[in-house]
Amino acid sequence: MTVPHCIRLQGPWQVIPPGGDAATTPIDTRIPATWKSLFGEAAGTAIFRRRFNTPTQLEERDRVLIRIPDDAGEIFRCSLNGVVLSPCATNPLLFEVTAYLKEFNHLEVHLNFTPAETRCDVGGLWKPVLLEIHALTSHSPDE
Repeated sequence: MTVPHCIRLQGPWQVIPPGGDAATTPIDTRIPATWKSLFGEAAGTAIFRRRFNTPTQLEERDRVLIRIPDDAGEIFRCSLNGVVLSPCATNPLLFEVTAYLKEFNHLEVHLNFTPAETRCDVGGLWKPVLLEIHALTSHSPDE
């Protein structure tokens, strides 16, 4: 299998904290950041939003995927440009987005996390979300 080219979607994100809804004004923050650094011991579902441009020089046969970091929490929903994404069959942290890319993109990740149920200082987008570009091969990127 070839190694994908990865673009880190770190830096500025907008976040709606647990208990918020569509009417809640998002908080601007920098990712990566642990759940506890953003929300303390609050449990629930937070909404993370990030805008990005489609990578340049994509070839027609390239596949583009979004990878959420391990131990982020339960992914309640992941969408790109308003399309709810299904995780890849063999990896619930990997989402195929090739068909949904536009020139300017809006990624939204709904994460559910309960800090009291974990002993480690992770959770949330504690590592960068990755935009993976896979050149078409005979292998699937979610193997």
